[in-house]
Amino acid sequence: MRKLLILLLLSALLGGCAVLPENTGRQASTAYTDTRDTYLGRLYSAGAAAHPGESAFHLLGNGLDAFVARAVLAQEAERSIDLQYYMIHSDHVGTLLLNQVLEAADRGVRVRILLDDIDEGSRDFRIAIFDQHPNIEVRIFNPFGRNVSRIWQYITGFGRQTRRAHNKSYTVDNIATIIGGRNIGDEYFERDPKLAF
Repeated sequence: MRKLLILLLLSALLGGCAVLPENTGRQASTAYTDTRDTYLGRLYSAGAAAHPGESAFHLLGNGLDAFVARAVLAQEAERSIDLQYYMIHSDHVGTLLLNQVLEAADRGVRVRILLDDIDEGSRDFRIAIFDQHPNIEVRIFNPFGRNVSRIWQYITGFGRQTRRAHNKSYTVDNIATIIGGRNIGDEYFERDPKLAF
């Protein structure tokens, strides 16, 4: 029993020594501010002129509306798409939306993705491939070390590993933003009614 306890203690100490690769040398990345000449910018300007001093919002009350809004915004994007999500699943909805984003990047739209490292999707090969695209930048929030099991990292670094990025936002041309509680996956867009959130 004593040997097992010593072995566990040594494992904990060694696991706690695992470090992430240096995250230095990355260029700062900021949102574009000169997007008034885009289609969405002109659309917003017309509405703002008719209602000075006011802002606008539209509730997306069901999964289909939420999906279509994101898809249409990706199709209308001219300058940028900024995504920030806790999870992007590798399912039907995730694939369809990421394909829309990839098509925008292929048209020259700058895409920035900030994804939490909690989900398998952040380790999905598609995300790594996306990061190789010249118009797509992927950043991972609070990444786990790669050489130590995740469970062990939870045990040895509980305070750090439980800080997660639960934000969800989808911003196009720095004009139109969808915010709220939907991650990207079938169950968040009512594809499977038994799993609807």
